[in-house]
Amino acid sequence: MARVFRLWTKKRGDRLSANPLVGNLGEALFFGLLFLMGLVSLVALIANYALDPRPEVTALG
Repeated sequence: MARVFRLWTKKRGDRLSANPLVGNLGEALFFGLLFLMGLVSLVALIANYALDPRPEVTALG
């Protein structure tokens, strides 16, 4: 019986089912996007506080 072709798993031996460059590029894009989303969120958070520094907004309790 034929095995099902799997796109993202290691095949038998040293062979891979995709080009390693494509995998590295995809991983770099994914983590780069996560980094940019975090950076934009941090800038928005700091800018929001800098533009509206009311003490009651950040008061504890």
